[in-house]
Amino acid sequence: SAWVGSPGGPTDDAWHELVGNTSIRVTDEELRRNGNHQRSVPLPEGGGNLVWLGVFHQIHCLKQFRHLNYLDYYHSNITHEERYHMEVHINHCIEYLRQAVMCNPDASLTTLVWTETDPRPVLDVKQFERKCVDWEYFMESITSRVVPFEEVDRLVNPRLKEG
Repeated sequence: SAWVGSPGGPTDDAWHELVGNTSIRVTDEELRRNGNHQRSVPLPEGGGNLVWLGVFHQIHCLKQFRHLNYLDYYHSNITHEERYHMEVHINHCIEYLRQAVMCNPDASLTTLVWTETDPRPVLDVKQFERKCVDWEYFMESITSRVVPFEEVDRLVNPRLKEG
């Protein structure tokens, strides 16, 4: 897969493309229908509220695990404080992905095989079939809602004191 392999180059490009459209715009009504009296950052340009779909949050977390796996490449000069924040972030991602997996269990079958070296059956990670949504269609369906990075960068946190 394009998302597996050494850091840098085509693998990083694939991940960047995958998480490029994480922020989208939803109406107040759509936010209300999502439940739990949720609130989100209002978008002054064009209205609506800034949100991430769960799938993008999940992919973001997977990308964080990938960066942790190649820590020397992505964070070669990490400070103690940055490492602490990364650990908090990774723990959040573990819990978030656990909930996602348990709330939406994948019932596809993973077979087991005998090998020349293991006394027990092992998972055959090379052979599996999965029924997925059409990713291209899914991405096209949200294109009109994408909030560009530049617009997100112009947002000002009203809770921070200026100065």
